[in-house]
Amino acid sequence: MNELDILVAYNGLVKTKLKLILSNDEIKQKYANRSDLIESMNESIDDLENSILKWKYLERETKSYKLLNSNLTDVNLKLILENRDLKKELDEIKVNLDYINQLEKENQELKNKLDILIKEL
Repeated sequence: MNELDILVAYNGLVKTKLKLILSNDEIKQKYANRSDLIESMNESIDDLENSILKWKYLERETKSYKLLNSNLTDVNLKLILENRDLKKELDEIKVNLDYINQLEKENQELKNKLDILIKEL
């Protein structure tokens, strides 16, 4: 449901409430003795007013949740990017570590060969 649909629905509630108020006023003027109709319409007006207040509350809540969702989406995207960068950095560290391990292995082999040569002398 888009915002226009929400506004149209809200205006429908307000319009219906105003129509009931006008009709109730007319009944009070023309048929003051019809307390059954007047009371029933007063209850309907109160019900609509209650619905309108709850509608406003829900609309504010929805806007708050949309804003919160947007903010959390931004945080999530930043964390995804940070995670990706950290994975790249970790991969580079692994490559460097593998290279260092290989160099240490070669260094040990050279040292062993050098020890052998020294012993032969």
